[in-house]
Amino acid sequence: MGLRAPHSLTLILSSLLAWCTAMSVDVYQINQGSTPLLLGYLLNLAIWLLAQTVALEKNRLLKAICLVGLAGVIILSASPKTLLAPVILTFWMSYLPSLISERQVWMLYVGVNSLLIALMTLAQADTQHLVTALSFIAFQLFAISSALQRIELGRQKDLLVKSNIDLIAAQSLLLQKSKSEERQRISRNLHDSIGQQLTSLSLQTEHALQTQSYKSESDFSNYLKTTKRDLKEALNTLRITVKEFRNNDTLSFGSTMRLIASRIPKLTFEFSNSAFISNARLTEDLIYCCQEGISNALRHGQADQIKIEVFQQDTEVFVRVIDNGRVPTKPATPAPNSGTGLKGIACRLQAYSASVNLTKNDDQGSCLEISVPFEQCSRKDYQ
Repeated sequence: MGLRAPHSLTLILSSLLAWCTAMSVDVYQINQGSTPLLLGYLLNLAIWLLAQTVALEKNRLLKAICLVGLAGVIILSASPKTLLAPVILTFWMSYLPSLISERQVWMLYVGVNSLLIALMTLAQADTQHLVTALSFIAFQLFAISSALQRIELGRQKDLLVKSNIDLIAAQSLLLQKSKSEERQRISRNLHDSIGQQLTSLSLQTEHALQTQSYKSESDFSNYLKTTKRDLKEALNTLRITVKEFRNNDTLSFGSTMRLIASRIPKLTFEFSNSAFISNARLTEDLIYCCQEGISNALRHGQADQIKIEVFQQDTEVFVRVIDNGRVPTKPATPAPNSGTGLKGIACRLQAYSASVNLTKNDDQGSCLEISVPFEQCSRKDYQ
């Protein structure tokens, strides 16, 4: 939370209000300005604010901070002099689901509150304090349930965004392939029909030359020779055209990515390509990888501007997916093992000896960079 979520400012302000309210009642109205109690409230508030400013990626540090905060609240709440300190425990309990599993949250909920009631009993707290503590334990139950539901809704939203992008990519690739199949069908028809006709005409002309070679009509003979030559040239031209048609019949990287981006609301998209990739299978895999990069930028970084650059430098072809979203604390180079996200991208491109890196931009956002040896891009397929 803190700087990590859009609602962080609201969370911090609401927690400050709750802390100040409880502190003013307990310290100044009930205990006439008790300094130890005031320091206890302020210390726990400082621990809470520290937890809000630490990145979620530092999971171990956050867990340690939470344990210290929980211990402080238990000590504060168990004191017979306090009345509203258990309300602070509600904030810590609502924060735990973002750090630990649901099972661990419920175990900690039962353990912490059991310990609190036991300490209050040993401290001979009056009935009013016990009833107040039990009331806030019920509020904790509601806070934990709400936090777990929010996290589950976030997961469902992320899954929906990814599924939507996957569907768009699949539709785009299917459209490209259907066009490719249509072009292949036309090229086959050209070869099978016109090609066979020209071959037949060439054979007929050859036969006519052989049967007329003993005569002296030179004009007729020259005519047949010229016709044969023209037919051969036409046949060769047709074969070359069909061959080039098939060789160049690859997926359009730029068209597919633009089509995918056009289906995503409120996304500003740019695509530039100065490198030629003739490997159709590599092109398809790069499309899937860029799609994953876009998906991650939207889901995890909340980006609204994405640019894809494809260019050649020395003996490598680079593909960069640049966004303006939030960046992870420690961008890492993924290992080429099976998995999701960056690891899945590295696994998909492992057959091409490609490398994948995720780095921070100088100003804002992150950059997913894929580098592929040029020899892999110029191949028609990989083994």
